[in-house]
Amino acid sequence: MKDTAFYVSMDQRIDSIVNYIAAHKDIYSLMECNVESVTAMIKHSAKEIFDKKTFDSFRKCIDALAKRENSAFSDINTYRLCYALKLHTLESANEFLVQYLGINPLSPRVLEEFIIIAGYKLKLSWAEVIKIIENAEKTIGKIPPSPRVLTSGDTQNMANDIEDIVLTVEDLDEYIQSELTNSYFARTRNTQYMAFFNYMDWESYDPSQDISEFILSTWDNDTLENRHLRTFGFENEDEIECEDYTQGDHLTSDDIDTLSKIFPNTFLSYETYRHLMRRERNEQISSETMLIVLLNDVNPNKSGLGPSTDDWRFEIYQSNDFIDFTNEEEFVNTLNAFLENAGCARINPNIGFDRLILDAYHDVINENRDSISAGTFNSENVKSVFFSRLRSFFKKAVSEYNN
Repeated sequence: MKDTAFYVSMDQRIDSIVNYIAAHKDIYSLMECNVESVTAMIKHSAKEIFDKKTFDSFRKCIDALAKRENSAFSDINTYRLCYALKLHTLESANEFLVQYLGINPLSPRVLEEFIIIAGYKLKLSWAEVIKIIENAEKTIGKIPPSPRVLTSGDTQNMANDIEDIVLTVEDLDEYIQSELTNSYFARTRNTQYMAFFNYMDWESYDPSQDISEFILSTWDNDTLENRHLRTFGFENEDEIECEDYTQGDHLTSDDIDTLSKIFPNTFLSYETYRHLMRRERNEQISSETMLIVLLNDVNPNKSGLGPSTDDWRFEIYQSNDFIDFTNEEEFVNTLNAFLENAGCARINPNIGFDRLILDAYHDVINENRDSISAGTFNSENVKSVFFSRLRSFFKKAVSEYNN
């Protein structure tokens, strides 16, 4: 593993954009592909399609990215960037967002993104798309964090509606003003939310009940605090003795709060975790946050697994699903499958936190390869040492940050 600065410095949007341009030379005619040439190209393209006010705002965002300041990269600037890069199809936009930026694909569950997805289908310009979004501002302002209706397949049904019902701009206007369809829009994504709280007893959940109310009625504050500490503290539920395990490397709640500043949108402070659970804010769940949850929830031991179920609420993954931590290919492929099912981006070694996780895991595998081959170092051993390695790394990162 490398030091904290290496992994933190990898999370630069501008580098991901440059990498995308370099990988698509057939589309972009640049003699040299570097930060300076790419930002100049993007601003030139943006000037042609945005009005002066929009261009000035977007130009400042691109200039900030070039200075490696990611804070200017808001949702609206993400949408603008797709158009400035001349990504004229939903497939190309999602490829860029997921595979290069490592963020969520456009979702029909979010009204602005529903309009953009429909805009791609109808081949609308940015000016036409933003006009529809602006005309829908009152509707957008009334949309709650979670949808008022939750039934199986809603998001896919909305995607199908874009294909089958939204055939003109007039159809789109009528669709987004409909009381029936308005009940399905939300500021957060249910698939990710339910995967995030996958350990809940969803079998007793009534789809007509508000999800956050169901969770609140199931967990008290103490239980929730323990769950937060175990998840973001990388604690094995059943500790096992191994050479690399030490009693002094456990992360505290204060440590996790500090890590949420070092790795923003990855670690969640307890306050943010509580707000997310209650859906009191429009918090989105990043792929990196979901990766932490998955690593904690998957079982390294096949024995004692409960029965599988075809219930739709379990379509994401089950907390008793098994991953053989000794098998490198299975480890990565299974996590990627879970992430995709949860509506998240796959593990991306060009994203700092993802690279950190992979480096820590492969270090443990490489150091114990002979023992793994001999059968004396099993899946549970790997997970335990892997988690201990991560705790030690994060403990050191917190200490360096505080000093």
